[in-house]
Amino acid sequence: MLVRAGDREGGVAQARAALDALPADKHSLTLRMLMTEIERS
Repeated sequence: MLVRAGDREGGVAQARAALDALPADKHSLTLRMLMTEIERS
């Protein structure tokens, strides 16, 4: 939502923090693909 609202840096930081808060075994392919999509926005 932050990226869509124009705050790309804040959105990427928020998404990265949320992903990093998860244990490594919870980093699914879907989550990694979503993170890539957010970073490329």
